[in-house]
Amino acid sequence: MENLIIKTVIGTDDRIPINELMKLDPEKYKKSLAVAFIQFPGGRAGTAWRVSSKNLMLTNFHVVEDQKINQAKINFYYAKNNEDNEKVSIKGEKLLIADSSLDFALFQLDPTAFKMGKLDKFGYLEIEPEGARIGEEIYIPQFPCNYKNHPGCPKVVALDTKVDDRLIPITIEGFKNHGEAVYYSGDTGGGASGSPVISTATNKVVAINNSNSGDKNWGINMKPIWEEIKAFIE
Repeated sequence: MENLIIKTVIGTDDRIPINELMKLDPEKYKKSLAVAFIQFPGGRAGTAWRVSSKNLMLTNFHVVEDQKINQAKINFYYAKNNEDNEKVSIKGEKLLIADSSLDFALFQLDPTAFKMGKLDKFGYLEIEPEGARIGEEIYIPQFPCNYKNHPGCPKVVALDTKVDDRLIPITIEGFKNHGEAVYYSGDTGGGASGSPVISTATNKVVAINNSNSGDKNWGINMKPIWEEIKAFIE
């Protein structure tokens, strides 16, 4: 299903490599460490991220649909310098809860790897229970497979979008479906499904990137998702 829901670049591709973020904004870089690349045998792939200090990961339902979580490989990356990345690969364990209408899936990683502390240096992201607000500035760490001329799916971040040859911060521009979905002009792409849409002000996740419509990219607001998953986190 990942190849059926299209995410896109809005105008020019204004995303930057994650290692540039390390120099530009160390705090955003630190938060982005919790964002990983999830891949299944056969090529299905997307973005997932660690939520809370527990052994919990979130992504889109359409990334894991019809797949076996225990066959997934989840790759975290830690920049050792401005060019080289250290990769830590952990297997998926089991799906805890998923919802196709809200397009989310909460799952666990290999508990042995978790207990050994393999995730510790990557930290985790917190959720904003009230979800997104119109006008809120955001950034989107992701693993798109359409980044310029890169042959793979590198880790990049959408911070700004170009308007009249001027870069301006990405913001939540509006809602649809009674507030369940939000839209913005930040660049994404195939492979970016499941990426966290993070508030610049609080560094908390306000939506999960999942689709495109016209000249906007869309995410599912965290407010209704939080109601479904909070029992696993609190």
